[in-house]
Amino acid sequence: MAIGSRNPFGRSQGSHPTLSAKVESAHPVPKAKGVQVNWRDGHASIYNTTWLRVNCPANVHASGQRLASPGDVLDVTPVTVAPAEGKEGMRVTWSDGHESVYPSQWLRLHDSSVSSIIDRQVRQWRAGGARVSENQGSWPVALRSWEAIPKVAFADFTAGEEGVYQLLRSVNNTGLCTLEGVGTEPDTVESIAQRISPLSHSMLYGRTFDVISQDNARNIAFTSEHLRPHQDLVYYESPPGLQLLHCLHYDASVEGGASLFLDAFEAARLFRKAHAEAFSVLTTTPATFQKIRKLVVQEEGEGGEGDKGEVEKGGYSTANAAALSASYMTYQRPHIEVDTDGEITGVFWAPMFEGTLHVPSKDIQPYYEAYALFQAFLEVGDFAEEHTVRARMQPGQCMVFNNRRMLHGREGFSGSGKRHMQGCYTNVDESLSRYIVLHNDHIKATSGGTIADKDAASHGAVRRWGNGTIPQVMQGL
Repeated sequence: MAIGSRNPFGRSQGSHPTLSAKVESAHPVPKAKGVQVNWRDGHASIYNTTWLRVNCPANVHASGQRLASPGDVLDVTPVTVAPAEGKEGMRVTWSDGHESVYPSQWLRLHDSSVSSIIDRQVRQWRAGGARVSENQGSWPVALRSWEAIPKVAFADFTAGEEGVYQLLRSVNNTGLCTLEGVGTEPDTVESIAQRISPLSHSMLYGRTFDVISQDNARNIAFTSEHLRPHQDLVYYESPPGLQLLHCLHYDASVEGGASLFLDAFEAARLFRKAHAEAFSVLTTTPATFQKIRKLVVQEEGEGGEGDKGEVEKGGYSTANAAALSASYMTYQRPHIEVDTDGEITGVFWAPMFEGTLHVPSKDIQPYYEAYALFQAFLEVGDFAEEHTVRARMQPGQCMVFNNRRMLHGREGFSGSGKRHMQGCYTNVDESLSRYIVLHNDHIKATSGGTIADKDAASHGAVRRWGNGTIPQVMQGL
């Protein structure tokens, strides 16, 4: 019987989509330090013995934390192995006297054979309406027009958890979502974010920041200049997950200033196909990202805002006052991160916030050549033309987007009118956790069953958020 045979371009061989299969037989495989489970549907799985002992359901505290660690049980071996009652799982007694019972569903969900891993990925993404790529990666259909950006009414968002879920599901599926009918009251963006998760990354620019054209700006975003496609705060070890931008003012007399968005994961995926060698360079050569600025000390008594928010006496804005503080942040990482299977797990791109490259001399020129290719891929040519969506945001709209996945930018603008956005950030892990919990609740509420009953749907909606993981169904929710 073939165990874990592989077919990466379609349904994997040797595995079955159902998680309800029963255990036909089970026995130790000492040479492999494993236990083999033969399933009634014809599939066979081998589970490492230490992995089984560490993950015994009985070794979990009531609080949810694991009690056994690998170092505690490394030498423990199975004494007896057999199907559990009704063949609904497997029962193991161990050399340390412990007894474990593993449910069939749990075992199939965590089958580590390559075929089963691929099969789950294929089913997860197909359940969510996505295509499956040739390199085992799976991606949502790329955004091609501004009109295709999902929209959620602000009234629905504030009415209950279902509105929050619909917004986060849209962000999960396409990378961004527009809240419509928000109004133009300052600081509304903070209350919107807090319905998702606590605000984050507030040291440099405050809990919220104002994207307006200012004199003596401490960030190029606070000018009227063109902004290349980029992500915010990539000089953090963990950049923001969600970014929110609420349009407060956009006078008709302002010329230009359209917002633009581009899917960085889709760009990296297609760049790999077009320029494999350059892609490899960008996954192995660490760029330097930085935010270094000096303290600005204002004289006591300065105040009184002018038309654009400048402090009359000192020339610095009272809006974005946190940006006057000193900072020294640097972080080295490749522009593209991949996991052990070659799957793209992160993209980090912010040309305006890059410092001096610190790599061996032999790596410098290849890096710059690869960088130039990727920059051109993002900014000019067919991919940029087809995948960059842009438009003038309207007062009362709030864009919520995944800063880990979506590059954003802005056309330069001019004129005597006012263009004013207010923004903030949330943490990627907390925002994703909020989405998964809401999603699982939604599946239960709409199906009348459990997550297990709707496994494909429950898995299918979770896409990569750029924090290195594809979350699985959370047990016990």
